[in-house]
Amino acid sequence: MKFDLTPFLQNALKRLGGWYLPAAVLAVQLIAFLSTAVATYLVQNNARFSADQIAMTIRITWVLVPIGNVIMASWAYYTSQNAFLRLNLWSQGRPLPSGEKTESAAWREVNSLPLRFILTTFLVALIGETIPLLVFLYFYHGITAEQFQYGIMGGLVASFGGSALASHILDYLMRPVRKVLLPDAIEVQLKYVSSFGLSNKIIGSAVTLIVIGILVMGPIGYHHVIQATSGGASGAEVVNSFRVEAIAASFINLVLGLVLSILILRTLLTPMRNLIQAMQALEQGNLTKRVDVIASDEIGEVSIYFNHMARRLNVLQDTLETQVKERTAQLRATVQVSRAISAILDADELTERLVNLIAEEFGYYYVALFLLDPSEHWAELRNATGDAGRVLRENKHRLEVDGKNMVGTAIREHQPQVVMDTVGNHVRFDNPLLPYTRSEIALPLIVGDRVLGALDAQSTKESAFGEEDIETLQTMANQIAIALENARLFQEAQQNLRDMHAIQQQYLLNTWKRVTDEQPNLSYENGELEPHETVRQIEIPLSLRDQIIGQINLTGDNDWTPEERSMIEAIASQAALALENARLVEDSQSTARRERMVAEITSKIWSSSTIDGIMQTAAREMGRALDTDEVTIELKAD
Repeated sequence: MKFDLTPFLQNALKRLGGWYLPAAVLAVQLIAFLSTAVATYLVQNNARFSADQIAMTIRITWVLVPIGNVIMASWAYYTSQNAFLRLNLWSQGRPLPSGEKTESAAWREVNSLPLRFILTTFLVALIGETIPLLVFLYFYHGITAEQFQYGIMGGLVASFGGSALASHILDYLMRPVRKVLLPDAIEVQLKYVSSFGLSNKIIGSAVTLIVIGILVMGPIGYHHVIQATSGGASGAEVVNSFRVEAIAASFINLVLGLVLSILILRTLLTPMRNLIQAMQALEQGNLTKRVDVIASDEIGEVSIYFNHMARRLNVLQDTLETQVKERTAQLRATVQVSRAISAILDADELTERLVNLIAEEFGYYYVALFLLDPSEHWAELRNATGDAGRVLRENKHRLEVDGKNMVGTAIREHQPQVVMDTVGNHVRFDNPLLPYTRSEIALPLIVGDRVLGALDAQSTKESAFGEEDIETLQTMANQIAIALENARLFQEAQQNLRDMHAIQQQYLLNTWKRVTDEQPNLSYENGELEPHETVRQIEIPLSLRDQIIGQINLTGDNDWTPEERSMIEAIASQAALALENARLVEDSQSTARRERMVAEITSKIWSSSTIDGIMQTAAREMGRALDTDEVTIELKAD
């Protein structure tokens, strides 16, 4: 079963708030009692205090150790004021004050606490407890200088061992505090995280074990050597006493080393295990997974970098998803515009559809389309969205191409014009009908080397037009320009067709009017209507290219069915074509006869070589050809 004090420590921190810090220091100071007992045992083995000296030592120790604990708790309170205040606010459920200064101060205090604790504990244990105790015994209870020296060595052992163990335990107790006081800025987190690094912990523990080993084994060996050489005891007694004391000292050193090793391993393994689990979750796609920064060494630094990396990946994924959505929306809008362009050929209908479509698909506040007038000095509003657009259209709104406005600048420079923040900008035209505009873009409508006008879009958001938006809108503006040009060409072609159709109708009307004038009785009847019969009459026009050149009238005693009417209309259509073809044939034949006659007369004229001959031939042949009574040719040089 895994032993984990984390829930208990978190609950204690929630209850105590800032008082958790001095309470943690008091808790680890309990180790001072154990180290004091060990030191007393070692001093007794070497210094051989009397029963009265040992009793006095214990009584004074029980007074000095609580005083030292109170000193250490007060020290923890006064040197961690920023962390103390922030923990109190957190335990009360109140928001922590933001600001790099307060966050970094609290973070620095809690991370440097174990290292400061080692130094302070060592000084308090040695100077505030061990030395005053030995001085008192020296002057008032008659310990010798050698006993004083052995007492100092025992105090050093207690100070080294106690401070080393207590600092590791205190570092463990600070884990929930680090989770609460972790600053938001990664720079602040990294600046004060590795105040007590792994190398310092490992080297400090090794040095502690070495020093304790020397301070413990050295006096024992020296004491027994002196005892053996002085002859105060037999060799067997000295050996047995040395064996027992050496085994006890080795056991103490072994236990201390084992405890330090376990503490260091827990310092390494717990955050490493958390980091591995977070990495596995990240590998499985959980980009919201974060690891708790509970270490104040290099592992804590790695945890901070991991959280930063995971946060960046999560932001990158969200950004990519947002970009994909935006690009998809832009693509959808582009497709909609392309459909409108391909389906609408009327310029007015096209511009109205486009501005509303762009405003709806992109969510813009206002969209307008300007076209150059024939003089190319003014950009006239062709269509715009909303009530503002309606008012501007009614007022025949226009902008000067050479003026200080974005539409004119875009047309003049053939480049998109963008204003990310309209507040205080003097380049754009500030329209009072559009008070909520915060960013604007104007894009030229270019076809080849010609600029037809500009597309203007406005948004209520600042910096609403990124580079991708500009590129997409400019591509769309180019498509709109091509569509407008195609609509213009289509309208011109339609007008030309209408003109040609009108000319053709007039030609047909004049031609057939001439034919009917020359031949007034162009009609044909078949059959006779009996007087007693009921008349059922139908009239079908002879229509040739929408021009009526005649009519077919049919009468009968039965109603005309739709099938019969359709058949008569088809026959009338073919009859009209046949009549036209016959007229064209007659015209062709008449033209051919005239051209042949002209050719014959011309050849006879050219056959004469004199003026009289040419004039006589011309008069004679024209009179004969045209059947005239008299032909006169007169040459006159006036």
